[in-house]
Amino acid sequence: MEKSGIFSGDYLVVDRSIQPISGQVVLAVVNDTFTVKRYHLEQGKPYLMSDPMTTKPVLVAATDQHTLWGVVTYVLHKPCLY
Repeated sequence: MEKSGIFSGDYLVVDRSIQPISGQVVLAVVNDTFTVKRYHLEQGKPYLMSDPMTTKPVLVAATDQHTLWGVVTYVLHKPCLY
């Protein structure tokens, strides 16, 4: 999710009280695995996609156990060490 400004080792602030809307970055649980993806809702169907935005969205299948845990509201980076 580097194109969205999220890098390995970053801390995410996730707000579980926000109802996600299409285009937001979310923390989701799909088949017991946490993942950070961009959420899209098209014709009532939920999709999750990685960066870059040019990749094809992945439909969350009806057979998948999934929960949108919350919306990512802030990303905290550690300072670079030179």
